[in-house]
Formats: sequence, structure tokens, C-alpha cells
Amino acid sequence: MQSVPPSSTDTSRQKDNILFVYVSLLLILLIGVICTQPIWSNDLWWHLSYGRYIWEHGSIPVNDVFTWTHTGQPTAYVPWLSSTLFYITHLLFGAPGLVALKGVIASTCVGLTYLYNRQRHVPSAWFVVTAVFALWLVCARLILLRSLVTPFVLLPILFLLWEKGKDNAWSIWRWCIPLVMVIWVNSHGSFPIPLLWLGLSLTWPLLWDLQKLKREWIPNLLLLFATIIATCVTPTGAGLWKTLILLTFGSKNASIMKLTHEVQPTTWLELFGVWAPMTFLFLLAFITTFGNEWKKRGHQFLLFLFVVWMAMQNRRFLGMVGLLALLYIPSWLAQHQHPPLALRQRIFIRGRVYLALLFILYVPYWGYQYYQGKYKIGIERPLQFVVDKPAFPATIATFLQTHTLKGKMYNEFGEGGYLHWKAPKYRVFIDGRTNILFKESFFYENYTRHFKSRNILPILKKWDISYAILEHKTFAPTLYRAKQWVPVVLDDYHVLFLKRGVGNDSLIKRYAYKQLRIDPNPNRVMRYWAYLRRHQNETFERLCREVQRAKSEAVYQSHNFTWLGKLCHGVRKAIQPLQKRKTPPSNTKTRPSTQPNKHTSPSSQRTSPR
Repeated sequence: MQSVPPSSTDTSRQKDNILFVYVSLLLILLIGVICTQPIWSNDLWWHLSYGRYIWEHGSIPVNDVFTWTHTGQPTAYVPWLSSTLFYITHLLFGAPGLVALKGVIASTCVGLTYLYNRQRHVPSAWFVVTAVFALWLVCARLILLRSLVTPFVLLPILFLLWEKGKDNAWSIWRWCIPLVMVIWVNSHGSFPIPLLWLGLSLTWPLLWDLQKLKREWIPNLLLLFATIIATCVTPTGAGLWKTLILLTFGSKNASIMKLTHEVQPTTWLELFGVWAPMTFLFLLAFITTFGNEWKKRGHQFLLFLFVVWMAMQNRRFLGMVGLLALLYIPSWLAQHQHPPLALRQRIFIRGRVYLALLFILYVPYWGYQYYQGKYKIGIERPLQFVVDKPAFPATIATFLQTHTLKGKMYNEFGEGGYLHWKAPKYRVFIDGRTNILFKESFFYENYTRHFKSRNILPILKKWDISYAILEHKTFAPTLYRAKQWVPVVLDDYHVLFLKRGVGNDSLIKRYAYKQLRIDPNPNRVMRYWAYLRRHQNETFERLCREVQRAKSEAVYQSHNFTWLGKLCHGVRKAIQPLQKRKTPPSNTKTRPSTQPNKHTSPSSQRTSPR
């Protein structure tokens, strides 16, 4: 019998499928490469400190051991598995190993979601379409190496286990879910999401099928009960449940998660402007739900809607939105490959057109915002296996290790973890942990984000601070004008101040900086610089070089430095140097003022060590 040759349609479809398989694999590799960026997460350092403590002592710290303000107070939650993993990686491979770990986790996460879609016989084309938008949300979280990255691997594993055991309520694959949840609660505190997923997956189909309800309600109830027990059987899980209950039922710390910079509540402007991918994915999920069978897939949309709502309240869940989109939306799209016969399918077809038009409007706005540099996801420097040192007080940490400072330290929220990782002999004022270790009143009264620069001196006096580590642009200018505080170490973004008369005077004599202030009167400056150009050209050129150096090394744009640079260029062009004079002009009005002024900005010059 003669076989029928395949049609051209089948051949082209097969080629397209092979093409999208390769494109999917390239996307998985691309996401891993994108996430290999320099380390700049503040939370990583206190994870490393926790991991070092666990590795050296063989136990999880029950009480705070890193801050002097909360020494001995119980810590509600320690993600010890993630912290230990990070520390072992750093111990074996250093900072390059941590950067590579981000890429491995990102590739594994997206690879598992692709495997899940292939097991459900979803065409690769739909996975590619979804990944184009979801990868921005996923990468925006995975580039931060923190305990949040572990659920990105564990959630696809849960979906794969469920898919393996979906036809048998007593399947061994299903009963592996509680074991995965034990790992989850000891790695990160987002366990309510998989619990909600499991509860909806177990109960939703039973609501529409009474026969299935009679047959499977016992194993489903036992599985749900075993999973809940697994989340609280360990001390870490029990602490998580305690935290969740306190936050839910009106604890005074209920709003504490909104106080840190990373988890500020989002606005609608950010949602529709910066977060266009999430908006597009949500609208796509909403439209595809109308075309699907609600009785079969309604619980999936409810879970996706819940995570989108959490992302609007807490930016940490942005990546989870992208991950659920990769797990759900490709299969929803695949249901509409047949001609539209039902009303819901016609709604889906029309909705795709409207959604495409909406996306066309989003693209120019979204691209223009990123082009202007107003918003950044952080995907800027891939394949750099280093630590972004300017983001942390590296020079100050080295100074703390080399010398022994007396008294109490004050530091800002983001630098605490790095300081007690690099200089473990010191106790910090505050670090990046928000697990009910720091009370709400402590944040509002002492966290620098919540008070103005003029209030920093009363805070330092209240806590009897001996040395302070501050950022240049925030509170350092206030201490520059305070006589009892002396800058001794300047970093790219930070400065270390020592207080006089508290046991650190020997270090002040050796490392103190002189503070030179720019004359606020531009006419006096121009007259005196013109005099230097005519009569002391070498001094003038040295001064211009110093201005250019300060301008190039400044971490923010200084209007004074910019003006002085233009003045150097203008004076050099307009005035030619004359013969040197031994005596300066007698008119004192042309001399620069040496009196400090509150409207001036500081520049620094190291004194010679004694």
C-alpha cells in the first residue's frame, strides 16, 4: 500500500514547532545570562552572616546576635536553608560563585516551567509568547540574590508533582508535596501562596463533580492537612505561622513590611507605566479565562489574581506574577487553537484584538520611560561575576577591621548587613531584617527614611553614638557642620564620622579630614580666580585640576563643581598669566571668605598623618 505523503501544512507546522522549541531553550539560557549581574542586594550580606553563624556553631540563632539595639531579643524567622546555601557557595567559590548561582537558579526556574508546559502538551509557541513579557518580572526578582529566589524553583516542582499525580488521589507524587513544603518554609516565608494553590486545586474540581467529591474528599483532606502540618512542624515554620497570625490580626507591627525601601506599596501610575508587562499579562489572563471552561480552570485564575493583588501591595511578589504566568497562561492560550464556536471563544478573539491595540499604546510610553532612565529593572550589566563595591561601604568596612573603634555604631538600614558580615566584631545599629525584630516605633523614630536631616543629631545624642556611617547626600552634610563630629573615611557613597571625646581621638588625629567650603559669593570667587590666573598660574591650574577630579569622582551631580569647572575654562580662555608677584593685592574684598556657610557644599582634603 502506498503511503500518503504529509501535507505542506503539517510539514510547516512541524517546522514551526521545532523552531519554537529552540527559541524556548534560547530564552531559558538568556534569562540565566541576564541574571548574572554584580551583587548589589543588601539582604545577601545578612544571609551570609546567618549562614556563617550556622556553619560555625551548628545551630540556628534563636536570638539576635548582630545588633546592639536588640541583643538577645528573639528572631521570629530565620530562612536558614537559603542562608546556608549562600554561605557554602561563597565559601567554595567566592563572589563569582554567588553571581553564577543567580544564573543557575534563573535557568532552572524557567526550565522547569517549560518542562511543565511540555508535559501538558502545550505548544512551545505559546510559551515563547508568554515568556517575552514574563521574563522581565522574573528577572527583576532573580537578579537579587536573597531567600526569595528559592520559591522560584520550588513552585514549578510542586506543579510538576501535581501533574504527575493528577489522575490518582493516592499517588506517591502528590504525597511528596509536604516534603517540598518543609524545604519551602525553611527557605522563605511566602508559604501561603503554595498553600492557597494546593487548597484551590484540591477543592475546586470537587465543587462541580459530586461523584468525584465522594471518591476523593478523604485523600484530598488528608493531603491538605499533612501539608499544613509540614509547614509548622519545624521551629522555623512555627515562627512563620506566629508572624503571619500577628500580622493578620492587628499586631502593632502589621505595617512593618511597608516601611522598607524594597517593599513600598505601588501606585496605579507605576502599575500601568513601569509595570506594563504585568498589566499585559493580567489582561491576557483575564481575557483567556472567558474563553476557557471556568469550572475546570477558575481556581487557577483566582490564584493568579491573588498574586497580582499581592504584587500591588508588595513589590517582592512581582516575580511570582511572572512565574505563575509562565505556568498558567501558555495552556490557557493553547485552548483557543480551534475555530471559535462558542460565545466565550468569540469574546476571546475580540479581546485579543483590543489587547493588541492596548499593548501598541503601551510600548512607546514604556520604552520612552526606560530610555529616559526614569525607571530601571536592574538588567544592565550581565556576565559580571563581581560585587558592586560602590553600592556598599567597602572602604569603611576595611577601616573597621583594621582598627578598633570604641563606643556604639550608628548606620543606615541598608548597610547593616554588609557591616556585620565584613566586620563581625562590631554590633550594628540596624540591618535589613524586618521579621518583627525591629518594632514599628523603632522604625519610625530611628530609621533615617522617616525623619529629616536636621533630626540626625538628636538621634545620635539619644542613643549615645560614638561613630556613625552615613550616605553623602542624606545626613552627612548635617554632621559636616557639627564641630564634635569629624569625617575620617570617605567612600563612594558613604562617610564614617567619629565623635570627639569618646575614646577615638587618636584615630581622629591620624585620619581626620579638613573641610574646605566654597565661597557662596560668585563675584569674589571670580575676582580671586582671575588674580590667581594672572599672578599664580601654577596654583590656578592645580586648583582647576582639583575641581575636575572632584567633579569626576562625585557620586552625584554637584552644581558648585559644575560652575567651578565652567569658571576655570572661562578664566583660562579670557585671561593670560603675567609675571609672578610675591605680594598679593592689598584689597581684602577680593580674597575668598574662610567662614563656613550653611548654604555651601563640602569638599574634602586629607590631612597628613601625624
